[in-house]
Amino acid sequence: MLRSALVLTVTASVLVAACGGGGSGDMGTGRDPSGAGAGKDFTIFPKTIYTGFDGMHAYKAPVIAVVNGEPIEDGQVTWTLSDPSFGDLKVDPQGVTITAKKAGKAQLTASHAGKSASASLTVYAYTVQAYAEGEQRYKNGVDMNNPACTNCHGKGAGKGPDHTPTELDADPDDEVQSTFTSGVDPEGRPIAENSEWAYLLEGKKHMWSVTPTQKSSLLAYLRALEPTGYPEYDEPTDNK
Repeated sequence: MLRSALVLTVTASVLVAACGGGGSGDMGTGRDPSGAGAGKDFTIFPKTIYTGFDGMHAYKAPVIAVVNGEPIEDGQVTWTLSDPSFGDLKVDPQGVTITAKKAGKAQLTASHAGKSASASLTVYAYTVQAYAEGEQRYKNGVDMNNPACTNCHGKGAGKGPDHTPTELDADPDDEVQSTFTSGVDPEGRPIAENSEWAYLLEGKKHMWSVTPTQKSSLLAYLRALEPTGYPEYDEPTDNK
């Protein structure tokens, strides 16, 4: 997803309220009921959050809060999980990072200056074996036409787009899988035609050979990568 850097110069505070899975509140955006700043959209980004859990590795999802796409600069943000057993919340001036504690669904809510916004949280159930299988395919190619992902991605490669949770926590598993099985990104655009990284493909369409097991296991590995920071806000697309 195309994102522009955000730095939230606020002091955020955490309040985790145990009110059962699912919770309540507006999904995505909220209006200021007090009238102060009325008409300004307050939202969590991403509005749908995806991460995983396998009982061993740390799965993190970084999230930010914005008003009309701009950083919040005038106060505190209070972050709450509808069910605190789903994850730990680490808050700093730029946002909140969720570290998953179990699989399932919950709701993340942010409150600020009389406004409230919520986002859905989905934690996929992975296995330690799936993580290992995903790491193996990520780091090792099948043949010259199906290279290792590390040829273009990751710190060692020093090139290619970021696909740590900083980018991937906005997209469900099936859409991420589509990027390497059909060559289409989560916004429905052919990677070989629309990506600024298309030159790395050398004429290929980013359609790689993966077994059904690897297709699932790659997500177990990717979602456990250490985030590179907080996501950069971008406007929702038609299919999001």
